[in-house]
Amino acid sequence: MTRPKVAWITGISGSGRTDYINETIAFAQERGKKIATFNTGNMMGELIRGHSPNVRLEHILNMPYDELAGWRMAATYDIANTIREYAGNGAVDAVLIDTHATFYRKKITRDGFDWRQLELVQPDLYATIIADERTMYETLQAHHDPHFLELSEEDILHWQNNEVRQNQQFGRLHGKPWYAIPRKQSDEILYTLLFYPERKLTYVAYSMTNTDDTAASEEQEKFIEDFLIKLKTYVPVMNPRAADPTGGNPMKPDLTSWMHIVERDEDWLVKPAAMTIVLFPSEPKFSAGAVCEAKHGIQTTGEVYWVFNSDRVSPFQTVYSHQIFKNPDEFWDFFHRNLYKDTIPGL
Repeated sequence: MTRPKVAWITGISGSGRTDYINETIAFAQERGKKIATFNTGNMMGELIRGHSPNVRLEHILNMPYDELAGWRMAATYDIANTIREYAGNGAVDAVLIDTHATFYRKKITRDGFDWRQLELVQPDLYATIIADERTMYETLQAHHDPHFLELSEEDILHWQNNEVRQNQQFGRLHGKPWYAIPRKQSDEILYTLLFYPERKLTYVAYSMTNTDDTAASEEQEKFIEDFLIKLKTYVPVMNPRAADPTGGNPMKPDLTSWMHIVERDEDWLVKPAAMTIVLFPSEPKFSAGAVCEAKHGIQTTGEVYWVFNSDRVSPFQTVYSHQIFKNPDEFWDFFHRNLYKDTIPGL
């Protein structure tokens, strides 16, 4: 009897969580994996409607909190029973549970699940799908739901922070890994984390703010893109640009946005990574983010490597790295000799 891999995937409204899950399923199926998914909100709606046909599902969050918790528990029992059936018949390789960890209404955060429900399904992996505040704000505004229309970008940032912290805590209490996955991250990362967990999650740091439209910057961007494409055939890769398509410059620069960017990159993306690679492929340009991320990678017990095209190396680089390479060829030679020779099947 083989139990399928179970991933508990959360994300606030507007994050693109369900779309990302569906894209991951399509990616996995193309590689011969059988995936089942459960949307807890839809399951609760079906249960409630079966009991009370006149209930307006678009307003179920107005129901008493304890009553909602009971319906969530009923949906969770159904999921847990189906997982046990899958373990017996081998019908699927993985189960993705699509849900919320929190809800945010009228400036109040409420829990979306609790520890008892997680004990029933026993996830192997916890993940939160995240997005930048501008994208989520525009998505929620398009819904025309009055509860969403009243949210500011700052509200959305606080909601996402609470969502992350709750799901992160679930993983910690259960002794399982937790990851933040940017909505615009490429499809293969969740697939790789699920089916090849022995491969080291790798965060790639590089200059995003101090770039321009010059030929040199375009050449550097091309180098980074090619490096990332090659790297992700060996390991799951976290690309910071997927989390921040504005390049580190919020639409409305303020301390709240900037604090969330630093928190997101250091604690949500770098900290869970087993390896951080800092890329300065051409004439080095200053990047406060990349330097801080390298230090954070070291201090959170990860491996940190620099690809740094310069003969002038700072003592800080030496302290906050395991090894420095002058060019990509040196790095790949080291990588293949000491880390991975073979690519991930299907990538």
